[in-house]
Amino acid sequence: YLNMMQQFYQGTGQAKTLDQMTKEWTESLQKFFTGAPQGKDFFGKDPLAAMDPLNFFASFPGIGYTREKQEQHNHLYKQWSEFEAKFRDYNSGMTKVGLEAVQKFQEYVTNPPKDAPPLTSLKEVYAKWVDICEGIYAKYAMSEEYTTVYGEVVNALMAFKKQQNKMLDDAMDQLNVPSRAEVDSLHQRLHDLRREVAALKAELKPKAAKPAAAKQGKKKS
Repeated sequence: YLNMMQQFYQGTGQAKTLDQMTKEWTESLQKFFTGAPQGKDFFGKDPLAAMDPLNFFASFPGIGYTREKQEQHNHLYKQWSEFEAKFRDYNSGMTKVGLEAVQKFQEYVTNPPKDAPPLTSLKEVYAKWVDICEGIYAKYAMSEEYTTVYGEVVNALMAFKKQQNKMLDDAMDQLNVPSRAEVDSLHQRLHDLRREVAALKAELKPKAAKPAAAKQGKKKS
């Protein structure tokens, strides 16, 4: 596919050397990683934090007969804000990985090792880029920083989804619709019932086979 792209590009009459294309590509990658939004708005802030920077609305106590629902929504909002913060930290680490990969790739293209074969096509350029990215990411993925950040973002997301599912179950209960917990319980009981029936069938088979064998023995005699 990359070879076809290179041939098509050269066939348009706007052919550039491989070095020029590689340089433009690495520059666009560097701009992408440098200008990655990372979950922020144009002012460099989290959109939710910009609307409620002090968590005033989330901390406001519930009033009236719907106060419990208000508290649940406030709790959901706080968990979402925490997930957004952890996710920005995760994206920040991945951005550093991308920038490091671009730097290593530029160094390789500018000063390739003496024993390295020259890059003669876009396919070879892309393959080398992938190799460099995989090496840097593998090193970062084994670091304590990555395991901590990744664990925090996953835990924050699971906490948010748990609260979200709880609120959804409450809404289904008010609408007199089976909730996820009830459906899961029904599936579990049905699964247990099938296992019990299968066990009973397996236990009855030898008992049913003994009378049949006895009848066959009497006929022979």
